[in-house]
Amino acid sequence: MTAWLKFHYPVEFMCAILNASELDRISLAVKECSTMGVSVISPDINRSEMQFSDYNGKILYGLAAIKGISSASMQEMIEERKKGKFQNYCDLLARVSIGKADMEKLIVSGALDKCGFSRTALKNAILPAFAIKNKYIKDYTTEEICRKLKEEISLSQSSDKENWLLQLNEEKELLGAYISGHPLEQFKLLKADKSITPLSHAEAEKPQIYMGVISNIKEFRQRNDGIGVTFDLEDWDGLASCIVFAQHYKQVQKYIKDGNVIKVYGYFNKQDEESFSNELIARQIFPCHPYSNHVFISFQSRTEWPDVCQSLKPYLVEQGHPVIFYECDNGSIREHLQFKGKEIFLNDDVLHLKTDAIRNIRKLNF
Repeated sequence: MTAWLKFHYPVEFMCAILNASELDRISLAVKECSTMGVSVISPDINRSEMQFSDYNGKILYGLAAIKGISSASMQEMIEERKKGKFQNYCDLLARVSIGKADMEKLIVSGALDKCGFSRTALKNAILPAFAIKNKYIKDYTTEEICRKLKEEISLSQSSDKENWLLQLNEEKELLGAYISGHPLEQFKLLKADKSITPLSHAEAEKPQIYMGVISNIKEFRQRNDGIGVTFDLEDWDGLASCIVFAQHYKQVQKYIKDGNVIKVYGYFNKQDEESFSNELIARQIFPCHPYSNHVFISFQSRTEWPDVCQSLKPYLVEQGHPVIFYECDNGSIREHLQFKGKEIFLNDDVLHLKTDAIRNIRKLNF
């Protein structure tokens, strides 16, 4: 019966699963939704119900499911919404008796993303907005308070771009999963890297390279008084518990932070002939550097390639960033090489190498 419901009513089935899940299990349920082709979307002050619900074939995050938020305030908000949708941030604040902490949780969770301002701008406006509301609440009507808020609040047009990763981690803290985006989006080219094994394709006792985003970090003390650490490693379609023992932890501790994306060289222990544990034993850990696109670098003619290739040798590195070289005379691809550094890999500029290739390459800031 369960399999039948999951197949024929996937959205309703997963809504029930999510509504029955504790916060620390939400991430697994969301990943299962993704596998089934069901989207889970951020909470919304004008559309969300108290619990997870079906919204046009997608699962809409429930307001009461946001970590630590007041159910009474959310219920009041839903009841007030029946009189008319909230037009903006000021309208919400004027019409609902909501506390500062709950307002911040709504902003961080993405529930006000459609209000026209960035999360950064809305968070910065919390203190002045509540001060204005408290100033007029005794003598003014709701409509007048809303007007005063619009007149006196200065909402900047600041962007969330610089704080994107921090905001995703804050969102995950409240929602139990990455909903509006994912830290791995900036590493999408690595998904095609044959040297990196997806966690869903792991093999027992075979050392391989995996990559993913870190969460749920917990240090532990070993018998020899050394400190080790465990954390969850999540890639595009899998999740594993990773363990770093004391002899390695000191060297890699700077990379192990919530939300960081890393590469792990390690292996899974075998439990029996047919299965292995979900615990990844790390031997080495490397940071991942983001890049969004391949960079094409042209050289003038085939006769120049040996000199260009020779000058590039000091910059070659395994697991580096992809650069494709092509010839100007006929546009053919000469070679696809991997380089250390990241400065030139954050754009699509075509960089031209001339006969004085060595001097030009030094300008690329590898």
